[in-house]
Amino acid sequence: MRYWPKTPDDAEAIHWLLRAGTAQNRWKELGEQLSAYVVRNPGDLAVRFALASVLLRARQLDDAQREYGQLRMLAPNYDGLIELGQALANKEAVLAYEASNS
Repeated sequence: MRYWPKTPDDAEAIHWLLRAGTAQNRWKELGEQLSAYVVRNPGDLAVRFALASVLLRARQLDDAQREYGQLRMLAPNYDGLIELGQALANKEAVLAYEASNS
């Protein structure tokens, strides 16, 4: 199932897309849609933050790290940014541990 907002830059549609995709754990598809939105709306920090979180859940750590870096540059005091950085570091550590034990 594909998610298509009413218009590419409809913030309300993106909000509902995020809710629906999260409820269904559709991280890859949700990441694709949010990435396209962020390309067109780079200053939408809330969606950029959501994108970084979605990419983290999808285990796309390089992309999540890139979005995290952008957020740190654009809004270093953004609410939840410290926790996002910690979650990224923890996920990287867990994946490295799993890789070393396989």
